[in-house]
Amino acid sequence: MTTNQVRSLAFEFAEWNGLPYNFDRDLKMAGVDWLAGYLAKAEHQFLISNGRFRPVFNDEMEKALADYLLELSRRFFGMTTNQVRSLAFEFAEWNGLPHNFDRDLKMAGVDWLAGFRERHKNTLALRSPEMTSLGRIQVFNEVQTRQFFTLLGDLYKNHKFLPMYNVDETGVPTVQTKLPKVLSAKGAKRVAKVVSSERGKTVTLVCSMNAAGNFIPSAYVFRMSFVERTCNMIFWTARLLSRLESLR
Repeated sequence: MTTNQVRSLAFEFAEWNGLPYNFDRDLKMAGVDWLAGYLAKAEHQFLISNGRFRPVFNDEMEKALADYLLELSRRFFGMTTNQVRSLAFEFAEWNGLPHNFDRDLKMAGVDWLAGFRERHKNTLALRSPEMTSLGRIQVFNEVQTRQFFTLLGDLYKNHKFLPMYNVDETGVPTVQTKLPKVLSAKGAKRVAKVVSSERGKTVTLVCSMNAAGNFIPSAYVFRMSFVERTCNMIFWTARLLSRLESLR
């Protein structure tokens, strides 16, 4: 809208709602002074109405709820969407706030959750968590990590180690685990796609790299039977012993 259209709209709005005003009744427009003052307002000073819908929580309460969810996530106890909806219901009940949440399910609605996520999209996101054992959580903390690097630094100074490598392993399936979507007949109960095997075997991939960026070529560890593993161990042990004997 142009400035004149905004001034005319303000006049009609005041007339329709029976508000006292000092606008120009001949031109049926608000004054330029009113328009200048309106445009000079800060963003938070504009009145925003949701019609007959009223927010259940004010800005302070929603911020406290969002901070609580972030703190739970940092402590590895992130909440699912249903848990957040139940928490919002309990929060409203505990504070005696009027709400239209489902009292049978004792949960906030999906519309409230969508609006809550939209209002806090810069700080909250729906993510798929990684399964982490309690033992790893207890060990991997700031105190333990600092102590580990302190001891490692002392060992480097005393023993002059060669560059150390970090070794990690992961499982690699031999068959495709997630298939892309394909076009098929509408209404079909089952859609199949040919693969080499329905249930493959998991191969262990071992990777090694140091802080300088140097790496050792990755190694694959294939699954073997107990007899094969025992024979393989005996073979490499004998070869290592013979090598050590030759170096004497």
